[in-house]
Amino acid sequence: MLVGNDIEILKREELIEEIEVNSIEEIYKKIIYNDEYNGYIFRGHGEERYKLIPTLLREEYIKKFNKQSDLCLAELRGLILFFREANSHGLFVPEIPVFYRSYLSEFFELNEVLYCSDYHWLPDDIIKLAILAQHYGVKTRLLDWTRDVRVALYFACKDEKNTDGKANVWCIDARWLQDYRRKDITTVERLAHIVANEYSSDHDERRKLIEMTHDDSFPLRFFISAYSDNANLNAQQGVLSMWQHNLALNKNKDIPQDLGCMRSQMEKCIEDFLDGNISDDSKSLEELLLEYFSKGKNRRKSYREARKGKPLFLLIKFDKKLKSKFLELLRKEGYDEGFIFPGYKSIANMVNKKI
Repeated sequence: MLVGNDIEILKREELIEEIEVNSIEEIYKKIIYNDEYNGYIFRGHGEERYKLIPTLLREEYIKKFNKQSDLCLAELRGLILFFREANSHGLFVPEIPVFYRSYLSEFFELNEVLYCSDYHWLPDDIIKLAILAQHYGVKTRLLDWTRDVRVALYFACKDEKNTDGKANVWCIDARWLQDYRRKDITTVERLAHIVANEYSSDHDERRKLIEMTHDDSFPLRFFISAYSDNANLNAQQGVLSMWQHNLALNKNKDIPQDLGCMRSQMEKCIEDFLDGNISDDSKSLEELLLEYFSKGKNRRKSYREARKGKPLFLLIKFDKKLKSKFLELLRKEGYDEGFIFPGYKSIANMVNKKI
């Protein structure tokens, strides 16, 4: 079906395939014993109503902020405070630029932070810190996934109290999404080099500004921290995702030739972002992806041609009454609390439950 001369917008079913299962064997047959799902990562939800939204961006927290600048400021303060306190107690923290470490007060000028970064939010230079903070419970815009569907299934089933309704496991083709992003970045970098090479002075700055103002590449990023540094991450085969804003995206696509004009344009883009509302941040991941791939007929066409009718998500649903049964089967395979959370505390929790 066509709308005028355009291709019809993407429908939810083109992005998400939903299946309902009655046994753990059905899940294994669909995922583990099927090469078609290599490269997928997984997330378990004990409640069907839960959305693919990071903790910091859920409604109960995000409603406290009026605009992006308020949210970004709180987020940055939390990360810098985590760095400062962990470092002062002799704990390991990832290296971050001196620019961030120099803030010993509670005052931050977001514009300065963004001008010193790569014009993305979160900035690349504090993502490792955000990953560490997220793992220990600090609220961030990162979303937890796992490469092992049995780990996701464990998290979907671990709360056995409420047996009404459905639980689910989300599955997403992370490998395809990473390849899609890499292709776009390569195109933008090539354009920036061609234009910037025409000018001998301030070449590096000019190239960086061009890349930022014209980089409309895929904003979803995936991160895998070093498993050797963290027993829990290793056991859970953890992966994190983030929808990263490009604050400087130039919507009209004109390439400014004058460096001063580029800087002015960058300042305006950052001001517009910080003054903007935070409605997009509170959307679930599948909503953001549906909007992204629906925007423009070329993007819709490329998605359909690349996916060939195969949805990006698989949503596995099952009755909550099956949780206890699924957990027992997972435990027989070694997927219990002691495996998911290595250490004495998890073992003690298991003993307390049994006695």
